[in-house]
Amino acid sequence: MDDKQYKQDLLEVFEIAQKAIGKTLRELAGNNLDRIRYFDNKEKVKHVIQQAVFDIGLMSKMEYTFEDLQLELKPVALKYNKYGELIVKERMVLNDIYYDEIVNETFKTSRFINKNQLLLIMTYIHDYEKDFLDYQIKDAFIIDISRQKEFFLIVNDWLAIQEKVKKGKAEDLNEGFTNILSASTKSQNRIDLKKQPYSNVLVRFRNYSFNINFLKEIISKKIRKIDYLNEIFEEKEVNDISDFKNEQIEEYLKSIIGTDISSYTESKANQWHQMAFENYLKENNKEMYDFIKVTNYKLIHKLTDNSNLQEQISTNYELDPFEILNDEFEESTFYQDIILKTYIVIMIDKSNNQVLNFKLFRLSDADIKKAQSVFYNARKEIQRIIAIGKTEEIEPNFTKIKDNLAIHLRKSKKANNTIYKVNNKEFKIPSYEFWINKDVIYK
Repeated sequence: MDDKQYKQDLLEVFEIAQKAIGKTLRELAGNNLDRIRYFDNKEKVKHVIQQAVFDIGLMSKMEYTFEDLQLELKPVALKYNKYGELIVKERMVLNDIYYDEIVNETFKTSRFINKNQLLLIMTYIHDYEKDFLDYQIKDAFIIDISRQKEFFLIVNDWLAIQEKVKKGKAEDLNEGFTNILSASTKSQNRIDLKKQPYSNVLVRFRNYSFNINFLKEIISKKIRKIDYLNEIFEEKEVNDISDFKNEQIEEYLKSIIGTDISSYTESKANQWHQMAFENYLKENNKEMYDFIKVTNYKLIHKLTDNSNLQEQISTNYELDPFEILNDEFEESTFYQDIILKTYIVIMIDKSNNQVLNFKLFRLSDADIKKAQSVFYNARKEIQRIIAIGKTEEIEPNFTKIKDNLAIHLRKSKKANNTIYKVNNKEFKIPSYEFWINKDVIYK
């Protein structure tokens, strides 16, 4: 296929995908719904789109959804939070990691880049209360991963994963040690152990995946009218995001202790100190700001009059009962957006708005296991409340600080109650936030 024909065919796929926007999977399938096949797993949305929109059947030996174009279809789930904002629900799971193959690959010849360089991303609105066939397509666009400013970081992440396997340490792979491209696990319900080269230790089966922050960024660019399709058709130089290590971040933060950030926002919202610091960083160290925004870092602030953290730290993540009830721990937004992060806590002097100190930390493997207990304890408690069957407000018995499980829940100051409808009954549950115990931070 010549270049002109290739671009014409790619444009045709893009235009067909655009026509699906605003329609549900059921509407897209129409009278053909009975003939559409899908497996009842995470791939079912893709299976329906593939057949209903593009008339491509399910074939086990397909390398790409669109073989002639070397283009892969990737649906991305969005969900509404309690404030009516659409957020990315989960990471984008890519192809499997074959331990015996990755050790002999170069990045250019790897299964990863050959499978995932060109992606047709179709976002859809996930709703826990609806049948998946009633999910609505929100947007559709084609993106070339190699044309993105984050590509340099993605290459580095792939090399870091490869290096672990080459050293016979695939058991040390985890989703938090890379920046954008992760070696993610399947659900806790599926723990397949595989052989690895250079070691007799059996290890968990893993996939490549893109983290939530990277997905937020590419979707945000699309909303800001960045035309990914033109990026593919036009040759242009890509400015890579710089790579920063923890030591470099710490060194910079040390250099700005004592800086007054009050002039960097006019907002008077509750989170204005956070906005002011982010604006300061964006204006004074754009490279670091861009890096933190798309990688597995989480920037939060703490107002204090002491240079040491004397209290627990809020994750600013509110409990979502539907998420707790329906998602497994490692596939939840909570896990991917809270548990996997390296936290950068900026301590701000509440008397003069100056940067007072900072702290970098992430949860240890032991702490993550404790957090998993908190997650499933919350599920049992919500199930207990639903089983009682009363519609008035019920006080849940969630994990507390004294339980010493790394993370606990406490009532949110943002709202008093949240009303959830389950089995046609409304339940009032007080709004709760997840907090990280202080002892986790100072281990």
